[in-house]
Amino acid sequence: MAYDKVIDSAKFEAEVTATADAIRAKTGAAEKLPWEENKGFAGAVESIQTGSDINNQDITITENGEYSPGEGYTGFGNVSVEVPDEPPVLQDREITENGTYTAGEGYDGLGEVTVNVPSDDPVIEPLEITENGTYTAPDGVDGYSPVTVNVAAGGGSDDGSFKAIIERTVTNLTLPSDLTSIGNYAFRGCTNLALTKLPAGVTKTGEYAFYNCTKLALTELPDGVTSVGQYTFYGCTNLALTELPSGVTEIDRYVFYNCTKLALTELPDGVTNIERQAFRGCTNLIEMTFNGKPTSIDTTAFDNCTNLLTINVPWAEGEVANAPWGATKATINYNYTGEAT
Repeated sequence: MAYDKVIDSAKFEAEVTATADAIRAKTGAAEKLPWEENKGFAGAVESIQTGSDINNQDITITENGEYSPGEGYTGFGNVSVEVPDEPPVLQDREITENGTYTAGEGYDGLGEVTVNVPSDDPVIEPLEITENGTYTAPDGVDGYSPVTVNVAAGGGSDDGSFKAIIERTVTNLTLPSDLTSIGNYAFRGCTNLALTKLPAGVTKTGEYAFYNCTKLALTELPDGVTSVGQYTFYGCTNLALTELPSGVTEIDRYVFYNCTKLALTELPDGVTNIERQAFRGCTNLIEMTFNGKPTSIDTTAFDNCTNLLTINVPWAEGEVANAPWGATKATINYNYTGEAT
């Protein structure tokens, strides 16, 4: 038994209107949609193009402006094109001094660049000393403390200080027995200095203290030494140390750089840090044993140690980063206890 279906006309009209609005939004049509007998809006729906119905076409851009999709390509926004008449070409920029540099005219979008290169390896210039007084480094040469010269009248024997500090021509000298510290740059560049021993009371050597003293022939450091400044023995090709004092806790950067006769075989257990290129070029190193576990070892610590073939360490693999720390030819014996592995 059939029944007539009761339709809420107002609700039906709202539903039809919403359907028509959705179709117009999809197709971009502005006019009213036809309502066909027995089909409703089916004809309008069938006319909607799907992605498979649309063929992408190239569009030629000849000048700056706003471009719209071609006829039948509805649903695409406009595209604005603005290409500079002459795109900038990157050019070299000569940097002659520290400062802040900006891009030239027309180079938009490039930020400022600040250049501040420190004088990491200053060059010592001769300084003429003609009388007693306090002398300071010339402008632009940083890192030097004032030096006071007070030579007593009447002469007297030369203990070598003048030749060491002023002329840099000293070959040998006797350092005071009560000496406790060798200051920064004290014998830097004294290429003929042939010291074989330091006073027993020395506890510290400053930065660059024996830099490039190619004839320095120390075989040991005083037992009380606890601090060895950066670059202290840089380029000391005759330095033949066989061990380091037990109180040394840090091996600073470039300390033994290119010390080709350095004969160390082990490091004290108190060493906690080895800085960059500390042993670079120490070609006389063959085997190195760590008696303790440093907190950090720089990835370049043993760069160019071409004959360093064995490194013995008391820790497990991975516990200290950056292995093999520049010693590319070395085999690392982890968990080393002093017994052959």
